[in-house]
Amino acid sequence: MGTNLHVQLTYDEKAKRFDCRNRLDEVIASLLNGDVFTLDHLNTTVLGIVKFSPECKPYGFYFESNDGQLKVQLTDGMKGYVEIQDQDKVMK
Repeated sequence: MGTNLHVQLTYDEKAKRFDCRNRLDEVIASLLNGDVFTLDHLNTTVLGIVKFSPECKPYGFYFESNDGQLKVQLTDGMKGYVEIQDQDKVMK
């Protein structure tokens, strides 16, 4: 079982992905199409998956809750949680 870490999203234009930054502003993970993400939304957490669609401007990425009831475009500054499986593999 991994550890859930609170993160803030920032878009990496060069890599075309969202980086997950911890409270120390370190990149600890990146989000791509199909990755699991827990969105911190309106004082509650919502489990779902990151999806990609070229029609979703400007970045193409959006979050969809597991029940399909919530779809939100990913933007810089969004907050949520990512699960890190192995602390030795955390991106530095």
